[in-house]
Amino acid sequence: MRQPLPGEIWELNQLSIPISCHQAPPERLRVMIITEPEEAVLPIVSVMLLSEETNFLSEIDILIPSSISGLKKDLLAETWLVFPMFVCDLRNPTGARLSYQIYETLLDIGDCFHGLLEKSPTNLLLQSLGLKRGSQTLLNNDILKGFHSSEQNKSNILKAPIAKSNNQYSIIPMAEQALNQAVQTEQDLTNTTPNNIIELTQNTLKTPITITQWLKSIHQPEWQITSSLPKSAVATRSIKREYTISTLDEVSTLIKQLSLLRDESQKQSIAKRLGEIGKNNQSAIQALSDLIQTTQDDETLWTAVESLWQIDPGNAAVGVRRVKLIDLGIQLAGEGVALAVALIPKINNRFGVLLQVYPTGREIYLPPQLKLALLDTTGKVLRKVTAQLADVFIQLKFSGELGEPFSVKIILGEAEIIEHFVI
Repeated sequence: MRQPLPGEIWELNQLSIPISCHQAPPERLRVMIITEPEEAVLPIVSVMLLSEETNFLSEIDILIPSSISGLKKDLLAETWLVFPMFVCDLRNPTGARLSYQIYETLLDIGDCFHGLLEKSPTNLLLQSLGLKRGSQTLLNNDILKGFHSSEQNKSNILKAPIAKSNNQYSIIPMAEQALNQAVQTEQDLTNTTPNNIIELTQNTLKTPITITQWLKSIHQPEWQITSSLPKSAVATRSIKREYTISTLDEVSTLIKQLSLLRDESQKQSIAKRLGEIGKNNQSAIQALSDLIQTTQDDETLWTAVESLWQIDPGNAAVGVRRVKLIDLGIQLAGEGVALAVALIPKINNRFGVLLQVYPTGREIYLPPQLKLALLDTTGKVLRKVTAQLADVFIQLKFSGELGEPFSVKIILGEAEIIEHFVI
């Protein structure tokens, strides 16, 4: 099978989609290619879902006439629903490749819906391209939500891992970057600290670790700097485009938008995008550094920090991040997880703290029901997060004052590990 190209329409391989997900007979699923395949053991491509149910025309569900697609039927482009999937789950190209202008317009409509663009393409432009947009007032909102929910479920099937069982074929998305991260983390920790795997203990009291000392490069041997970061397996639509404007132009546009925005969710979207396309771009690095130093919103802060980790990991603005390998014994059949603690200074002697747990070794996903909990000095659980199926990491974020103590507990079944800290 040849490499899919942006703007092409492809049919999906029905063997990769469980029959239980469809009415009988299974409908023919098609997608529009957004990006060329990423280089990986199992190449991944980002796509936009297309539907034959054209009666759900709306402001974001755009009609592509058969005269443009070259197919026998009109299609509904779901501009809001872009996600990654395996190239091996694509069957074959069909119809005609959409023009650059149509491709870009469809993505702009989706970008506008997700708050990444301020102005959506006009109906006049859509008409000139032969596309058609509906009016949300003409379609019952509950009906449209129901349609969107069912379409989201289809995308979840294509991007979520399903174990192979009962001799039925199913897809097992191996997030290649997550796999590389796991291998790199194990190598980093094993090469530098061969004896740093701790023994399993039950509520063992330990001397608290003062994490602000990490800012002065004072740290315990088992807490190491690692060059890898956990990668989210959850798809986002802010993915690189090979069929669009240059990266430099996009970075410049995003930075201009960032300086004008007040909405924090939009700032977070832009910060995340800069982390994906801003490698070695000094303007992007500076914009993220400025955002870290000026924002008062914790989510925006950590989104910018995580993006800056990706494109300039040694930047002083990202504070400090250290990792320790944790062994939960037989609960993980010899495989370990890593606990990462990141610290970034804020104003008035306050600090932002990020806790992350992710798998190491051969594992790609965390075991379901593994828990990460934040405790106070009495052992009371302040916050807790539980790993679900196909989570490559779980995390907690909070702020604290200089000298404030806290503890972290990692739990899987009957096994648990507690680490004690002081800011």
